[in-house]
Parts: sequence; structure tokens; C-alpha cells
Amino acid sequence: MSRDDYDPLVQAAGRLSGVRLQGMTSLASSDSRASLADQLSKQALEMWRRRAKATARALGLRKVELLLIDQRGSTHRPMPMVARMGEASFRPGEAPKPSQNLTLKLNYCLR
Repeated sequence: MSRDDYDPLVQAAGRLSGVRLQGMTSLASSDSRASLADQLSKQALEMWRRRAKATARALGLRKVELLLIDQRGSTHRPMPMVARMGEASFRPGEAPKPSQNLTLKLNYCLR
């Protein structure tokens, strides 16, 4: 579902008998989550490779070897949003975007 579809969905749900809207959470599709995790991993590995090389140079060492990557998985942390029903229309731009955290533990050997 795209953000443009939120307004009709929220309005339709709000008109249902017995439905009380209290908030909204955005979830990324599994494909989007996997793609984002791949991008985050690649960026983190590159950043820490550069930092390890800089540390090695500062110590007068030349070789940097990645020994271990411990990925603690990616976690979804939804960001709740209060849905406001009434005269004003729901604005899709107010909807929270999905967020994701990725934790990597990298062990390097500097020689």
C-alpha cells in the first residue's frame, strides 16, 4: 500500500461501526526490509573498513583483516502516530515511515 492510499483507508475504517482509531504504524514490506538491511550492511562494513585502516595507519601497521561479522539481526521499531479523524482530511505525509535497525559486531586484526 502506498502513502497515497492511507487517506481513503483511514476514512473508510473510521466510518465502520465499533472502530476507534488510536494510532498508526507503518511497516515496510519484507522485500523493502531485506533491501534496506543489505544497504545498511554494505555501508556499515565500508565505513568500519575505512576506520580500521585509519587506525592501523595511526599505529604504524599496514594490514587490516576482518576476522568476524556478528549480525544480531534487524529489528523493526514501529513509530506510532495518533490518527486524527474529523473535519480535516488525513495527510499521508504525516504517516510515519518504517524504521529499521541493524546491529553488526565486527572484529578486525591489525598487523
